[in-house]
Amino acid sequence: MAGAAGALRVISAISGLLNVITFGQDMFSQPDPVGSKVKITVGLDVPGGLNNVGGDLPDVRLFNEAGKFLGIAADPGSIGDGSTGEIKVDHKDDNGQQATYALFTANDNAICVASASITWPNGDQYGWVGDWGRECGGSWYYSNVFIQGSDYKPDCLWIDANGDQPQTGFQVHWPEFVQRDDGKPGEKDGLDVGYFWEAGPPFTLYTSHEPRAVTYWVLSNGKKVKRGATGRSRFINGDSRCPTSMGPDFANDAEGLFCRMSDKTLWVFCDGVHITDNCFNPDLQQVVVGGKVTRDRKYGKVMSWRAGSNGGDGGRSGYY
Repeated sequence: MAGAAGALRVISAISGLLNVITFGQDMFSQPDPVGSKVKITVGLDVPGGLNNVGGDLPDVRLFNEAGKFLGIAADPGSIGDGSTGEIKVDHKDDNGQQATYALFTANDNAICVASASITWPNGDQYGWVGDWGRECGGSWYYSNVFIQGSDYKPDCLWIDANGDQPQTGFQVHWPEFVQRDDGKPGEKDGLDVGYFWEAGPPFTLYTSHEPRAVTYWVLSNGKKVKRGATGRSRFINGDSRCPTSMGPDFANDAEGLFCRMSDKTLWVFCDGVHITDNCFNPDLQQVVVGGKVTRDRKYGKVMSWRAGSNGGDGGRSGYY
């Protein structure tokens, strides 16, 4: 799957169909024993096309497979259009753990990301292409840069911190974007393009100010479930508490309100009598819309907070 030598087969998407792109070795950095190295390529300015594509490289936060924070490279510098920049992320305590999750948080000068790659301390390599920005509803354009080792030009994804572009960052779960040795695009047959962004952990676009946390997989009864910010919603509520909150989804039992952080929407609790639709069912741990639940499983973990504890705001609150 991922190796320290040879070409790497990276999963992409074109017009709703899965595709495989080959990354040559020049797409990757040399390994470092106490950190990971990330390469980011941005699109090329072209008359009548992309313009002012170069800008500030994003902050890069890395997490291991258990969702534990490994390290950050903040304000790593600038990058010109059509160029590739390298970002070194030192791991906490100089550990050589696998940085399976990466969170890219934009800085003030927007860039359009065509591709990204990572080299772990042990030399394993992974990659991602900007096509996923287009497929998953992000602001995009044709990058006009080739993936080294191929004749393929991916799309690029715009990210920005000051409002010029809606996306402020994105996360990648690297192992899910590498083709398996047996030729299949993921852990099981039947995966489609929608899985990679609807599931949450594989790829998520963020629009909140300076995203700092990732959605990650946890095992529950032998199956993978999500923990952290989840899903998408078309139900918008104007309450000010959700848009200013940061972190995973949470519920406040005292107020009977549930905040879904993926889209900063607020939902009242279902009471089974007067409120039975367009609400959050705390027993099922599900948002109910049109009489149907919006998730195929419960959250992976619930943490209870009491009034007076850190983060409590009157009565028991739950983070889901």
